[in-house]
Amino acid sequence: MLNRLTWIWILLAACEGPQPAVETDVDGPRGADALGDGSRPDQPTSQRDSGDTISDDDRPDDRPDASTDGALSLSDRVIDDEAPDQAFDPSDLGSDVQTADVPRPPRRIELLLDAEAGLNVPDGMARLPDGRILLANEGTSQILAFDVAALTLTPFMGRADGLIAPEEVALGPDGSVYVSDDAAGAVFRRLPDGTVARIVSRADGFESPEGVTVRPDGTVFVADEKAHIIAAMGPDGSNLRTVAGAAEGVFAPEGLAAGRDGSVFATDDRRGGVLKIDPQDRVSVFSSVMVSPLPEGICITDAGGIYTTDNGGAASAVQRFSANGELLERIEMPVPRGSLAGLMVLPDGSMIVAVFVSRMRHELWRVSP
Repeated sequence: MLNRLTWIWILLAACEGPQPAVETDVDGPRGADALGDGSRPDQPTSQRDSGDTISDDDRPDDRPDASTDGALSLSDRVIDDEAPDQAFDPSDLGSDVQTADVPRPPRRIELLLDAEAGLNVPDGMARLPDGRILLANEGTSQILAFDVAALTLTPFMGRADGLIAPEEVALGPDGSVYVSDDAAGAVFRRLPDGTVARIVSRADGFESPEGVTVRPDGTVFVADEKAHIIAAMGPDGSNLRTVAGAAEGVFAPEGLAAGRDGSVFATDDRRGGVLKIDPQDRVSVFSSVMVSPLPEGICITDAGGIYTTDNGGAASAVQRFSANGELLERIEMPVPRGSLAGLMVLPDGSMIVAVFVSRMRHELWRVSP
């Protein structure tokens, strides 16, 4: 006979009803905290993982997508880089103030143009007042005008102007366009009326001009990789002087960019950092906090954000720095290591990045804000 306590237990169990079963699959239970990390089960894995790396499944193959006619297919070359737990600077990507408690929105990385559009060793960039981007296209000895909205390239300067292998391009306050050309050993100036002149050359002591930029007052700066100097001059090449050399820690300067206050920043891939030349021409180390010793291109936003392309480390990446040289963000690009060149940050915070991978692979990528 069942005793009174046993009957009470049976009656209570009957009142509660059957317990719900927990569904399981190959990934484990789907209960309220099946992941064991406090995340919602329906939350995408990429939003639960820390960091902002792109998973191997999301990375496009390093080789161009082959189609039946040999054309490069762009349809699948889009990457979503989600890292909602990483802080970002809400005031146009790089001002002096960083709000750590505001998550950075996901970045979208997409391929815009390739060799079929006419790209051939794309490199430095500058933005025209009408919004087009001037792009140094070394392989065709040209400066091309890139319409970002229409995704078209049109010739702007070329061999007829004396160009051989243009590296970087910069705009002066009067509308002049400056081009550094390492193969020609010269810097060219294109006036607003279309007239082109060679303002400095090997006769002036240059060997391999790589970077060029212009201060708001019109002073032109040139980085020479083989001469190991950063020089400054007037808009027409006059008053040429060396601002920084070996004594200031210059080894192999590459990219140059000037800020609104007149400061000039230079990447140096042999020293593995970024140098700063202040408005009084005093030289200092802006940042040596590089993940690898191979910085290449550099760009400064209107708000003062500083970006570089970096070709070392486990993957090529775009790096964002604060105004005091702190590394704020590293955006790994889905391209082979060592293939990044110039970059340009647009007013909306998106970036255009030039890529040269091989003889057959030349590309422009866009990174969303």
